[in-house]
Amino acid sequence: MNCLDYALTKWVEEGGGLLFVSSDHWCIPHVQHRDDYGIVTEYKPPGKLKAPWYSLFGFSGNIRKVEHGERRRPQKILCLFVGTCILFVLGGIWLINRIYDYLKKKFVLMLK
Repeated sequence: MNCLDYALTKWVEEGGGLLFVSSDHWCIPHVQHRDDYGIVTEYKPPGKLKAPWYSLFGFSGNIRKVEHGERRRPQKILCLFVGTCILFVLGGIWLINRIYDYLKKKFVLMLK
């Protein structure tokens, strides 16, 4: 799991919204989930990742509540562009996996 997988799943299953903030690990955006009550949570590794691209393919991490007022550095425009492209591709992969799982469950139920 990574931050995008966590936030998209929460958004689809529970509602709320997505927040895009600067990552602590590298220059692409980090994704958080905000529920209907304004509580912001995120999926983060327990420490520094060995390499920044580990955040793309999943890692062992923790879900934590984001405290109100936590500051993030400004996002550089080139990093925003690269990050948006990466998030678009990873979001597409996430969506394809969700559709596949949904259809697999439907097909199994139809066979019963």
